[in-house]
Amino acid sequence: MFFFDEAHLLFDDAPKALREKIEQVVRLIRSKGVGVYFVTQNPLDIPESVLGQLGNRVQHALRAFTPKDQKAVKSAAETDATQPKLDIARTDHRVGVGEALVSLLDEKGRPGVTERA
Repeated sequence: MFFFDEAHLLFDDAPKALREKIEQVVRLIRSKGVGVYFVTQNPLDIPESVLGQLGNRVQHALRAFTPKDQKAVKSAAETDATQPKLDIARTDHRVGVGEALVSLLDEKGRPGVTERA
C-alpha cells in the first residue's frame, strides 16, 4: 500500500508528462492489487485522470467554505456508489473525529456502496 500525503504538492506545477506517468503507474499497480492513496484536503488537488484510476476512497470531512469547495464536495458525493440510507453530500461535511465515508472495491473490482465508518 502506498500513501502520498499532501498530494497537492505532487501535482502542483507538475509537467503533463509527469502527470501522465503517475496515472500510468497508478493504473499498473492498482491492477496488481496494490493500494494507492492520495491524501489531500480537497479532491480538486488530484487531476481527474488520476482520480479516475482510484477505486477505494476514504473521505473525512470535506469542508465547503467557498462556492468552488461546495462544487468539489457535490462532485465527490456524486461519484460515490449510491447508498439509499445515506445522503453523502449532506453527510460529508458532518463526519466527526474518527469518522469517515468509506467506499471500497468488491472482490470483482467494482465499487461498493459508501458507508459511514
